[in-house]
Amino acid sequence: MRSRCTNKNTDSYRNYGGRGIRVCKEWRDSFETFLAHLKTLLPADATDIPRGMSLERKDNDGPYNSHNVILATATEQARNKRTAVWITIDGQTRWLQDWLKDYGISYGLYKKRREMGRDPVAAIVTPKGKRLKKRLGQVDLEVVTIGNETRTVVDWLAHFGVKKSTYLSRCKLYGWSPVEALTTPVTAEATQAAVRRLASRGRDSKNGVVAGGPRCNGVNLR
Repeated sequence: MRSRCTNKNTDSYRNYGGRGIRVCKEWRDSFETFLAHLKTLLPADATDIPRGMSLERKDNDGPYNSHNVILATATEQARNKRTAVWITIDGQTRWLQDWLKDYGISYGLYKKRREMGRDPVAAIVTPKGKRLKKRLGQVDLEVVTIGNETRTVVDWLAHFGVKKSTYLSRCKLYGWSPVEALTTPVTAEATQAAVRRLASRGRDSKNGVVAGGPRCNGVNLR
């Protein structure tokens, strides 16, 4: 604790002393005073810091002193890091890892989706489409009528400039109708609107499929 705040030769100094984090004078001058306060933080009948817990500052930018130090788990400390990511979905702001756990999405999948260009909310709330790739080849056999004209989905995709994967994602993941999936321009606003609609619908938390059995052109996409 003292070293990271005072020793410029340590690797951790830049994140503590280099940021102005200090140890209060009372604790610097007397280890006994620090130890006496530490004992007040321990659970009843405990003689040492419980396994899995360590000292944490409530105010991440504040000093080490009796008003700002608590005992916390690694998870609690991760939430309090400056690098912690907080996401707002339907007006509720929570730690990224909590959202991922609720939606059954691994951090690896979330990171991959972000690298592919999805916004943070879409990367979290979009269910895992295990059968999406199998459906890509079947699109060639489907037909859709728009207005008074009937064409294959492949023709419509070329006409409207929509990718097969986008079409299937809109049908399977977001529950759009075939016409809506084909004719809606591919824009960030359209994607965000779809994500909001998805987040507000009930989901089967076990397998990640939107409840209600979404269908595209009469074909069940589950």
